[in-house]
Amino acid sequence: PPLSGTQSPAKRSSSSAFTPPKPYSKLPPPLTCPSPAPALDVDWKDNETFASCSTDQSIQVCRLGSDSPIKTFRGHSNEVNAIKWDPRGQLLASCSDDMTLKLWSVDRGSLVHDFKAHQKEIYTIKWSPTGYNTRNPNANLYLASASFDATVRLWDVEAGACAQVFCNHREPVYSVAFSPCGRYLASGSFDKCVHIWSIESGTLVHKYQGTGGIFEVCWNSKATGWGPALPMARW
Repeated sequence: PPLSGTQSPAKRSSSSAFTPPKPYSKLPPPLTCPSPAPALDVDWKDNETFASCSTDQSIQVCRLGSDSPIKTFRGHSNEVNAIKWDPRGQLLASCSDDMTLKLWSVDRGSLVHDFKAHQKEIYTIKWSPTGYNTRNPNANLYLASASFDATVRLWDVEAGACAQVFCNHREPVYSVAFSPCGRYLASGSFDKCVHIWSIESGTLVHKYQGTGGIFEVCWNSKATGWGPALPMARW
């Protein structure tokens, strides 16, 4: 039996209707989505602004407090799988099943780069922790893309060109992650392998063999370089 002065779960559930705490009543009104298509990825620019991408081939930039998107980008010809803001919050990168990687300028509201090199769908993208507004301000800014063509490409954003192609995987690549120092890139593939690449030389410096497809890799945030900075993988 319940202790004196307490109620059993059954009695508590049969009491009067629950009244939400006051903070919940102050939530902003929900955003109005112009399309009923499923969203595939969301990324925050800051504490108020975020972007989302969808199966309807569009990209929406939204702001808290606004009941509709403040910017809409269209240009992909197939589902948009992932979006990522650059470290400065000025460029928004997107990748798609149309095998392209695009960079958008929110300030100008236009397409900046349209990278076409992958031979199959691009599943995900990641910015390097380098360049302005990062812990590695003197290093070049790169963008990595992982594709179902079993390759990872490294893009030099300033030059607008592909800087490296990493092609040792044998199956689709689902994840990429830069080391905190920006000198290495980890990639995970359905071939059960995690590869560690040198950004400077473009060489494979280490390989981990798993027991199943690798769908996510990430680095220890306190790592400063190769050695203790070992990636974590999810099978």
